[in-house]
Amino acid sequence: MAIFQWITAGVMGLGDAKYLVLLALLVGNSSIFSRGLIFSICGAGVIALIYFLIRQSINIDIPLAPAFTLGFVLAFVL
Repeated sequence: MAIFQWITAGVMGLGDAKYLVLLALLVGNSSIFSRGLIFSICGAGVIALIYFLIRQSINIDIPLAPAFTLGFVLAFVL
């Protein structure tokens, strides 16, 4: 667990990592998975910006599961 926290710099929790493993197993195709990750990063950036504008603070916990779900849905559709 300490290695995972070091790699992700404490930004992503273990629940998010488990969800990504589940999505990787469900997708099964590396090109769709990579596109899903790219869309997820973009979605997470938008969600983080919205959270920042609402709370006016950087020290907040942002759930990444909605961004992962949105990214992978977009990868399947596109």
